[in-house]
Amino acid sequence: MNITLRDITADNWEDVAELAVSEDQLDFVAPNWYSMLQVLFSEGEAYHQAIYHDDTLVGYAMMGQLHDDQTVYISRLMIDRAHQGKGYGRRALRLIIAHLQARYQPPVIQISFEPVNLAARHLYQSEGFHDTGAVDEDGELIFELSLV
Repeated sequence: MNITLRDITADNWEDVAELAVSEDQLDFVAPNWYSMLQVLFSEGEAYHQAIYHDDTLVGYAMMGQLHDDQTVYISRLMIDRAHQGKGYGRRALRLIIAHLQARYQPPVIQISFEPVNLAARHLYQSEGFHDTGAVDEDGELIFELSLV
């Protein structure tokens, strides 16, 4: 399975903006167009990547580092409704972790998600993330992956 992270460019940004999760997941993740705007105007260093399976766009990820405390985070990870259940999310998560490790060499990576999103909880826990007991300003659970 060839999953890659690619830059969002003038050639693909509209396609990335049109990706969407299923109806029952709409409350779990912000629309990609909103996340792309957040990258432009957020504090700290935020950036995003398109997720591809071979040459097919299948998802979107947003990540970065907060400058105030050097926290490295994954703030968005979504796979389009037409491509869910194929293992793309897990493969993309592993690529994102490796990418963040190479870019920042962080001791930990944080990720947050809605408490009712049991599929996200299962995925993140199965990849080594653990519950910090903290909740962010949006009421999302904060999980952490230790890299040391």
